[in-house]
Amino acid sequence: MSAYVRTVITPLETVTLTAEMMPASLPEAYARVKAVVEKDSGYGAAWKVGGSTPPAQKALGIDEIFFAPMHEKEIVAADKLVPGFKTLSITSEGEIALRISAKAESYLEKGMDAVAAAPLADLFDVWCVSSEMPSGALTNGGDFGVPAIVSDRCGSGCLVLGPEHAYTADTKWNGEVMKTEQNGTVIAEGTTSDLVGPADEVARDFIVVAMKYGFRPKAGQWVSTGGIIPCKPLEENADIKIYYDGKVELAFKTGYDAA
Repeated sequence: MSAYVRTVITPLETVTLTAEMMPASLPEAYARVKAVVEKDSGYGAAWKVGGSTPPAQKALGIDEIFFAPMHEKEIVAADKLVPGFKTLSITSEGEIALRISAKAESYLEKGMDAVAAAPLADLFDVWCVSSEMPSGALTNGGDFGVPAIVSDRCGSGCLVLGPEHAYTADTKWNGEVMKTEQNGTVIAEGTTSDLVGPADEVARDFIVVAMKYGFRPKAGQWVSTGGIIPCKPLEENADIKIYYDGKVELAFKTGYDAA
């Protein structure tokens, strides 16, 4: 039996892994994902980051973030039904996303060390609040650790991006409270200090780790840096608001478009 790798953008059937379906290593898992996504230029419009909070790293026994490329079809506008297309589940975790800047290309061309040493304001030009909405195929991916999660493209579902804010050398995050509200009730919250580091440093770490495993992020792509607000299931036809520092930054309605 060959090792499992997700081959469709949006899975509609679940998969229960066995030991025989596991990739031999994390590099093999990334290589198998890369072989799938490099056949479709729509992948890489955004990237989702996993393992970017201390509890997640402790639970998984890791000290390095992991990641998955997202397809352009998985990026959904907030003024539409979210996700709109059919998924196995509707969930949300509130995050900070940053966009890779045109200036970053010169560092990316030079390699990981150049990216690691670059001024952050040269790597990113815009940030926003995002709702990253996992919908993975695996029923037991966590039992097999990060290689299994990576093989499922980290359970990629869809990504909703909030209004853009300029990112500069003066952009800082200082423990701002973020909340998810469903139909007027707060269902989850966190702070911008809940990541393993500032969101921009997490985004930089993503670029370095992605290059380490043979991926090449590009200018204009978004990096959603991980769940500041814990992931929670959402109801269908629900009104969702994501608050940042007391202000609604993102609002949308959940549901599926008519087939």
